[in-house]
Amino acid sequence: MSQKNNKILSLFISLVAFFIFVFFTTNIYSGLQVNLDSNTTKSKELDKAKEKLIRLNKIETDYKDKNNLDSKKIKKFASDFSEDQMLLYINDYIKGQNLVKRDNLFLENITFSDIKKSELGFKEIDISLKMIISSQDSLIDLLNYLTNSDNKYSFFITELSFPIEKSWPYKISIPLKMYVN
Repeated sequence: MSQKNNKILSLFISLVAFFIFVFFTTNIYSGLQVNLDSNTTKSKELDKAKEKLIRLNKIETDYKDKNNLDSKKIKKFASDFSEDQMLLYINDYIKGQNLVKRDNLFLENITFSDIKKSELGFKEIDISLKMIISSQDSLIDLLNYLTNSDNKYSFFITELSFPIEKSWPYKISIPLKMYVN
């Protein structure tokens, strides 16, 4: 009986050892599988992040390149705003036009709003020009100048109206919007 008891005890110990082995290795295997899946997911995320970094680095180098056309366009909207510089910019145009064309452009008043955030998240400022303009051609030239994409500053004309019943010159209010840094 002792040998029979030893066999039963040995079988029992073997079964307990087998269940312990299965219990621990199952947890290790499932943990390993979770880690492998997590590693695959993280590797894909890392690859996407590297691609995004490459694109952002390209944008940065393009932005720093002074000859890049897109860089020039972006820098106009990323420039700092100064009321003094803006007044000089507009007055220089008016002086030049009055000398070259012998037109009578007069800036009566210019007002600047506070810088605010637009609904798209950009910083913007509203500028209102009150001018006396002597001819239709002068008005068209001024509007083309203000909205020309090659100029130092880019403006958006939000609305423009003036009476056309009487003859020139007109007092015209030109509301402008400008995006700034």
